[in-house]
Amino acid sequence: MEGMTSEGSEDSTDEEVSAANAAFYEALEGGDLEGMVSVWSHTDDVQCAHPGRPPLRGWPDVLSSWQMIFASSGFPQVILTDEFVTRRQGIAWVTCTENMLSRGQTATAAALNVFELIDGRWRMVAHHAGPLMTA
Repeated sequence: MEGMTSEGSEDSTDEEVSAANAAFYEALEGGDLEGMVSVWSHTDDVQCAHPGRPPLRGWPDVLSSWQMIFASSGFPQVILTDEFVTRRQGIAWVTCTENMLSRGQTATAAALNVFELIDGRWRMVAHHAGPLMTA
């Protein structure tokens, strides 16, 4: 991936973080609640800020938000650009641009996805996406 960097454990790679990030977007695109559950850590300190909504804290609230989102009709196609992975001592974060197409409408958001290496697997602990302003 372009712009990828790494520091930290030799047992993990940027590609593994990127794969965890891709799994998040695959679950989003497919309206796959089971896939979304698999991506996230299930702790009280996870956080999620969906565009235009207040931040959520704790797995029960984050899970509830995905259940509500997936209960609505239509899921966006998401094309990621500008993905950049950084890792340090069991924590990784990915910045990227979400280019979304849904029901003939397009939108672009900047995203920050944070992962923690838990039992040898990268789990999402925070997601924040906000719309990009157009000129």
